[in-house]
Amino acid sequence: FTFPQFRVAPMGSFSRIIKRDDEKCVWDLYCQSDMGFGRLFGYGSFDKGMAAFLECVRALQDHVRSVDPSFSPPYRIVDHKVEEFSVKLQFNTYERWTKALKYMLTNIKWLVASSLNKRA
Repeated sequence: FTFPQFRVAPMGSFSRIIKRDDEKCVWDLYCQSDMGFGRLFGYGSFDKGMAAFLECVRALQDHVRSVDPSFSPPYRIVDHKVEEFSVKLQFNTYERWTKALKYMLTNIKWLVASSLNKRA
């Protein structure tokens, strides 16, 4: 499976995500700052990267669902939100952001379990 819109570039603690149709669109999957104006203005690349990564998770869920119609992850992904919680850190509370990531990771866990069930 290849993500249709993005390419993930694993680089340890400094991973990035790249838009396939525009290699100049490179967004961070790590957060650089938590101080001062960074809270208001410094999360642009990270927020776009997290939204793109969530889109990759949604695309993979759709693919698995097309192969196995019984696959039904517990949390719904729409745009940059899991259920009603945004994966974007800017203008969000840490509690709501953490819950969004928890839900996203739970859906990823379901994807992994689904792939392991197919192998057995």
